[in-house]
Amino acid sequence: MKRICLLLFVTFIVIGCSVSKIQTEELIIESPVVDSVAIDTISIHPVVFTEHLGESEITVATPVKWNGKLLILAHGLRPVESELSSFFSTDDPFYSKLIENGWLIGSTSYRRNGVILNEAIEDIESLRKYLVERFGNPAETYLLGTSMGASICTLIAEYPDLPYTAVLAIGLPQISFLRNNGLDYSYEPKIPILFISNRSEVEAPTEYFSKSNQSEKKPAFWTIDRDGHCLVNSAEITQAFKALLYYVEINEIEFERDGTIEISHAKSMAEFKDGKAIAEVLAIHPSYGNFNTTFTTDDLEKLGIAKNTYFQVGCRDRFFRIYYGTTYSDVAQGFWIAFAGAEGTLRIARNFANAAQSLRCHTGDNIYIKALPESERNIQPYIIPGTEVVDLGILAWNQLLERDVLASIETSQKALQLDPDMLWIKMNLAHAYLVANRYNDAVKIYRQNIGKHVFKESFYFEDMVLEDLDKLEDKGLNIIHFDKIRRMMKK
Repeated sequence: MKRICLLLFVTFIVIGCSVSKIQTEELIIESPVVDSVAIDTISIHPVVFTEHLGESEITVATPVKWNGKLLILAHGLRPVESELSSFFSTDDPFYSKLIENGWLIGSTSYRRNGVILNEAIEDIESLRKYLVERFGNPAETYLLGTSMGASICTLIAEYPDLPYTAVLAIGLPQISFLRNNGLDYSYEPKIPILFISNRSEVEAPTEYFSKSNQSEKKPAFWTIDRDGHCLVNSAEITQAFKALLYYVEINEIEFERDGTIEISHAKSMAEFKDGKAIAEVLAIHPSYGNFNTTFTTDDLEKLGIAKNTYFQVGCRDRFFRIYYGTTYSDVAQGFWIAFAGAEGTLRIARNFANAAQSLRCHTGDNIYIKALPESERNIQPYIIPGTEVVDLGILAWNQLLERDVLASIETSQKALQLDPDMLWIKMNLAHAYLVANRYNDAVKIYRQNIGKHVFKESFYFEDMVLEDLDKLEDKGLNIIHFDKIRRMMKK
């Protein structure tokens, strides 16, 4: 479960900004670009391959007959401890229709997770050059970036000599994020950019749009009239992408507009039994672990579960308290959050943590939801007490993952001087002691906190320890004492 992250990025993490599954035939798009970019259907079964390119993983979807157009995807921020993944779903209506119409699509994991900007640009360039070498020069090369990926693609659009055609940037994060990492925009894009953002996240694209109004290629900015982060459906993305193609073709676009396309309300498929609603896990994101379900908002209403309250979600013998909100950042990092996706069904997630792994559910499994007793429904999400403590906690965890153990100990101790009650930072310190072979110091912290609730009764200390040890092992920190601590936590 870990770590408290900057609020600006908590959202992408979990989401990956995945788009909704709806029928492409339902799209109603009035842009004249539809005819000019239409291509006879070639294949509905793309050839997809994944391989390594340098330090990155890449995934490429190829049509049977290439139309000479290339789309490269740039994903958002991912937890440092996650596996590198370049996966994208070719079942998504937006991607599948492009491939069916002859587009080549490529995606890169980048060489590492976490905040990555300049190196991500290099990895995207490496992917483009690889595709050129393997398939030939494309007539046009488009970029689609989500969250941090939107920042990356916007930076690329400002380069004067790179052979990209245009950018679709979804969910551009706060510009302060870029500046905090030593970069800034020039506000002089050399190629067309179309920004799409939910109404709750318009500050960054609005600033870019206003400052680049006199640029060589004026960007466009469309708002999606729903709260969230990258909470857009396939119809909205398809509409925007076609408008971007039209902008490239005849230099015309609606620079500002509402890009919302509401779809028909999802029909409930839940079974109601013993005070619970039971439904299915539809799809799990391979990097973030959030998942879509067949629950609808009507199902929650029928159970008496109101917005901005807690309820219970479970799978077999596992269950957790979860907040019914609007988007990932409604809760602190690690907490459970449920909200209606752009397609009207319920999405289950943990903020910057893997919900499917914690619930031990898989695609196709049945899960249940039920209302909590009245007294437990209105506990507010955990509020982060101070940015300095948060930053130190994140730093200590990342130092441990990078095997800078002594620095991790020092950073954790400094954080606990500022707030001695931060149990997750005590946990960081215990882990660092363990890796540093200070077994007795680590055990003292572990034993003192077994059975304690973490984050206002949302999690148990020992569950978090077990989860952390797995993550540390995944990163090659396989310490002989780990199994002893596991046995202690499972008693």
